[in-house]
Amino acid sequence: MSSRLWPALVLLALPPGCSQPSGDAANSTNTQFNAAAPASTAQPAAAADWRQLAECSSKLEAVARLFSAIASQGSDAQSQEMLTRSLDRQSAAMRFQQRANQLAQSTADGGANPEVERIRTETAARLEAERARQPFEDFAVWLGREADGCAPLDAAPQN
Repeated sequence: MSSRLWPALVLLALPPGCSQPSGDAANSTNTQFNAAAPASTAQPAAAADWRQLAECSSKLEAVARLFSAIASQGSDAQSQEMLTRSLDRQSAAMRFQQRANQLAQSTADGGANPEVERIRTETAARLEAERARQPFEDFAVWLGREADGCAPLDAAPQN
């Protein structure tokens, strides 16, 4: 793997916020990160936030593809870790999509699954445009930060 790639991987592998909290907060952050739930202080506040959940689903899917691509470039323990992270992010993306669908259908405006998929598709197109615009390492860092903006799914209201 290229030595230019490792700085991007390190930033993606760090817990969100790039600084390690101490005590119980550190354990909580590590647990959330290792469970593939992106951590952030932003939390979806209402059922209308199904749009944010749909966007986060697409972002986590992109992170999963990124980790998978990185894993395919080697066969050592680090590559296996990247594959595991990829699978974790893909699983989280599916949970975000399911929750977005549930919330969209329960809102007063009766949002439907096609609307969730439209938002996911638009987000994926925006991410792809950004990938084409930036060098790989810069894109990897940017994408990691975008995904960090997603609240852990377990913090989302369970209406």
